[in-house]
Amino acid sequence: MFGAGTTPDILTRYFCEKNGLLYPYNYTYPTVREIVQGIYAGKINRAVLAEPYLSMVLQKDSTFTIIADLNSPDGNTTGFPQTAILYHPSIDALRESIDCELAASAQFANEYPDETIRILEQKEIFPAGVLTPGSIQRCNIRYLTTREIEDDIREFLQLIYQYEPRAIGGQLPEESFFKENR
Repeated sequence: MFGAGTTPDILTRYFCEKNGLLYPYNYTYPTVREIVQGIYAGKINRAVLAEPYLSMVLQKDSTFTIIADLNSPDGNTTGFPQTAILYHPSIDALRESIDCELAASAQFANEYPDETIRILEQKEIFPAGVLTPGSIQRCNIRYLTTREIEDDIREFLQLIYQYEPRAIGGQLPEESFFKENR
């Protein structure tokens, strides 16, 4: 695993604790690229990988399998909110329009993964051949407003705070963090 104190590390520790697994965490490889190289070299047989690296490994060596989805530790949840879009108050009047565009973009990615991959490669956001429709699906791309997932955000921030308080500045955010102009 790479990145002690990062989201993948926190989710791994949470998953292992929740499932009663005692596993020595190895942070020998400081970057995900080095982990992937270690996998290809046969030095690593189990690793925590995010997309698109997971898809790269699965494409190159089909003997690897996904043993756990750390974003859904119980196998039933839809995942933790892990990305936020922040608005500057000066564009608040455009909030509804922006929300609609972002929701449509997320829906497009899920309904048309091949086209989404083509666009991401064309705009050089990802190199050609790295993404697969499976990687798009595993990303669980959804756009929801703070109002819709405030409890999920609080739960995720609490989880981060429990395992790595420094990752969120050593304290949970104040109520104003969740304020959304309605």
